[in-house]
Amino acid sequence: MGRLRNRLVGATLGLLVIVPVLYTSSRVNEQAVRVAMALDSEQQLWDAIGASDEPWLVEFYDPRCSSCQAFVPEWRELVRMPWAGGMRFATVNIEARAGMALATKLGAIEQGLPNVQLFVHADGAGAGDGTSSGRPVQHLVMRGDSPLSASALRQKVLRALHGAQLAQLGIEDEPDDSPAASGEASGAARDDLGD
Repeated sequence: MGRLRNRLVGATLGLLVIVPVLYTSSRVNEQAVRVAMALDSEQQLWDAIGASDEPWLVEFYDPRCSSCQAFVPEWRELVRMPWAGGMRFATVNIEARAGMALATKLGAIEQGLPNVQLFVHADGAGAGDGTSSGRPVQHLVMRGDSPLSASALRQKVLRALHGAQLAQLGIEDEPDDSPAASGEASGAARDDLGD
């Protein structure tokens, strides 16, 4: 009986040590992915983008939004994907007053949540040294009424990056509005903004 009690005590103590470590590490990983870089003001957004040569994917979300919560696994996967040439990630929580103001100004509220936007430097050079001219070019990648998988989002991001590179060279990109090109299901392709 004494051995059994000792084993139960040992197992209980082991669980008390392991469970908090597992819980803490999963919370840290979730936080690190969800808050790739938390932005809460317009100035922070432009400063962060201006200080980097890489494009930025920014997710606008509300923690109370069920669609936003359902999108968390896709966002995690997107953040973890390898990106040639690099990609920076940020999130904007619209629950904060400054986050709401930024999301409203950039059209994320009107377009629906969760909302993912890509920001690319307009001139393609000098971004990291503070000499970038003007604001970056903004591309809507996903809006709330047409959620996409991480792989479909990646395809849309790559397409937008390709278009931005062509624009820098003065070449017009041929728009491909087909559902396959946009990564949307054939029945879910929408070009209007709900006007």
